[in-house]
Amino acid sequence: MTLSSPCLEEATARTTPKDFVRHIEQLKQQFSNIPVFALSILPVSCEYESKVPGIKFKVEKYNELLKESFGDKLIDLSDIQQIGIMSDGHHLTKAGHQYVLKKIIEKLLIFNL
Repeated sequence: MTLSSPCLEEATARTTPKDFVRHIEQLKQQFSNIPVFALSILPVSCEYESKVPGIKFKVEKYNELLKESFGDKLIDLSDIQQIGIMSDGHHLTKAGHQYVLKKIIEKLLIFNL
């Protein structure tokens, strides 16, 4: 019997791009009377990509779908510094949370909200 670690397996999308967009559209319909914003998926570090080959491509693909769906209401987190992301590669540190808050406030001010 061979054991495999999910951390070492190739990245497999659990939600297809088609379903992802469908879910976004459903969400936007549910809240059609208010502006709906979205956060981009955090960028993938080289270390995380080595653990989950293909994840960087998938994140970029899904971020592109978010951009297409939300346009100027997408809050882009692609320039977050590595200090803002925990060593697991996808959770935020205190500095990361502060960065996200700053980006949200900046976007809301652009829309006078």
